[in-house]
Amino acid sequence: MNGSNISSEADKQLVEACRKGDRSAQVRLYSLYAKPMFNSAFRVLGNRQEAEEAMHDGFLTAFQKIDSFDGTSVFCHWLRKIVVNKSIDYLRKRKGLVFDEISGVLRELPDDMGEENEFMAAAPEQISMLLGTLNHHYRIVLSLHLLEGYSHEEIAKELGMTYGSVRTCYSRARKALQEKVKQHFNSILLN
Repeated sequence: MNGSNISSEADKQLVEACRKGDRSAQVRLYSLYAKPMFNSAFRVLGNRQEAEEAMHDGFLTAFQKIDSFDGTSVFCHWLRKIVVNKSIDYLRKRKGLVFDEISGVLRELPDDMGEENEFMAAAPEQISMLLGTLNHHYRIVLSLHLLEGYSHEEIAKELGMTYGSVRTCYSRARKALQEKVKQHFNSILLN
């Protein structure tokens, strides 16, 4: 997702200006990508304040490490990876949030749901709202995979879970979200 009003060439120019310490280029990149980066952080964290902090930390890290951006990927994808990793760091700092607890519970469950069956068509805002009502483990795994594009292997590594636990959690989360979408639309149709 590149900013709708900026080209890839313009991104490259802004990144080059940032490498030279141009603060106005940093402000421009921030203004272009703050909202989508906040949304990514919020989908993972489910908390506005933490999402803002993770987003700001992500931008700071990106600007400090701008020389490590090699240009082989799109800048916003590189930035999103940093912001999501910062969000995961915030999750790790939360007291009582231990991914091992779901790994143990899910280890014995079957892992047989298909991967790419999509949800029934629904407005993105409604899906986002319903996603926020899921158990936080489900929300995190589902958000990382479906919305941020992480593979199951990457999620397992980032969250310290087994691959099988991630797949099972993802399958169960998808099923739970599908059920919530179905219930939501049934209630709208009945009213």
